[in-house]
This record gives sequence, C-alpha cells and structure tokens, in this order.
Amino acid sequence: MTGNRGEGRPAGSEGQSGSAHPSPPPFPDGPGSYPSSSRAFLGQLPPPAAPVPRGRRVPPASVVVPVLGVVAALAAVVASVVVLVQSPPDPVAAAPTGAPATEQSAGRLPSPSPTAPAPGAGSAPSTPVPLGTPARVGDYEVAVTAVILDGDAIVAGANEFNEPPTGRYVVVEATARYVGTDEGNPFWDLSYVFTGTDARQYSDSDCSALLPDDAVDAPTLDPGGSASFQVCMDVPPTAIDGGQLFIEPLVAGNPDERVFFSTR
Repeated sequence: MTGNRGEGRPAGSEGQSGSAHPSPPPFPDGPGSYPSSSRAFLGQLPPPAAPVPRGRRVPPASVVVPVLGVVAALAAVVASVVVLVQSPPDPVAAAPTGAPATEQSAGRLPSPSPTAPAPGAGSAPSTPVPLGTPARVGDYEVAVTAVILDGDAIVAGANEFNEPPTGRYVVVEATARYVGTDEGNPFWDLSYVFTGTDARQYSDSDCSALLPDDAVDAPTLDPGGSASFQVCMDVPPTAIDGGQLFIEPLVAGNPDERVFFSTR
C-alpha cells in the first residue's frame, strides 16, 4: 500500500522542492541581524569597562596618593608631640647662661634645713641647746621653751592637793614632735633630768605634783604629731643656780643619747 506524500499539502506546493521560492528574511543581512549602518555605529563605541566587584569601591589614584600623604604627615606630628611630652627638660640646659645649676633648677627639692642643733651642741653641759631650738632626742624633736627655776607658785595653783616640795620645784615647759615610724608618747618615752650643782640628778619621775599642762596628760602621737606639756623636778634650792637640764630616751642605751638644754 502506497501513500501519496503530497496529500494534505496546500495548492500550489506541488512540484519539485527546488522550484519553490522561500519567503524573504525580515532583514536583508540575515535573520536577527542589524542593518550595515547600525553595525558601523556600534563598531565605533569603546569596549565596556571591566566590572567592579559589588560592595567595594576603588577610589581613583589621584585621590589615594594625596590622602596617604596627609596621613603620613599627621603621624609624624603626633610622634613629635609624644617625644616632647615624654622627654623631661635638661635641667642644666634650662638654667640661665652663666648661672650655676642649683638643686631647684636641677629638678630636686632643696634639702630641708636641719632642726637639730649644730654638731656638738647639746651633747655636753658646756654646749647646751638654746631655749626654743628643737633637737633630736630618740624618736622626738624636742624644744625646751622655758625653765622656771622657782615654780612653787605654779605647782600650788595647779592642784590644791599638791604637797609642798622638799626643796624647790623646777618646772620645765617643752614641745615634742614625734618623728618615729610607729607611735609614741613623750611622757612615757622620754626622761627629763635636772643635774644640780651638788652633783646629783633629779628626775621628773620623782616629782608627784600635778601641773596645769602635765606631761602625763600628753596624747599618744602618730608620726609628725606634736604636743606641748610641763614636767617638774624637786631640787634643793642651793643646787639650782648653775645646774643643768638634759633629756634622754627613757630606756637609754648609753649617756651619749642625752641632750643638754639651756636653763636660761
């Protein structure tokens, strides 16, 4: 059984395939092509620039170079300021020309003037410390401000129960500043002694009379603290004139620790 392959074709399509004329393309240069004039115009356009990654902007070189220069200059200025702040001035160079460098110009505080008397002062009865001048005694700086060689009236007026002296009351007024590292009390830590011309010593510990500013009432002192007070000795009247006063630590290791003070 044979079939006619031409069946179903529209009229006018019969005959050889070469005799058929295909329909012209929509464009003269082929399907999907542009006219020759359009291709010439597109050929004159510059090639597209390389794509830049998303999320990143690259500044032009004309902007990057000046910015880097400014950053480097600021870093140099900051480094110079840090060096100037950290470097202390040369104390010798800072001194005026022709003037010798002193302790103050060299950045050091001047040494405090000593409160103790000159070497040898107070170490013997012949070189007593003057009244009002502080001297180092143990952990204290003591200044004897007054010595009343006839203190009977002071003692009698301080307390009605004070007994009359065996001889005569000698009243010593003093100020003590604690310069130790712990704490101290000038009544318990120091001994006050009057040496009479009879070659005998009279201590405040033997005087039981109460005084207006008795040392027994002196407070306990921290480092730098000071207190003013009075002590008394009961001395024979004939042994007072020409006598000596010395103060020493209550527990004295040797006589070299005592300091003599003037009585006038």
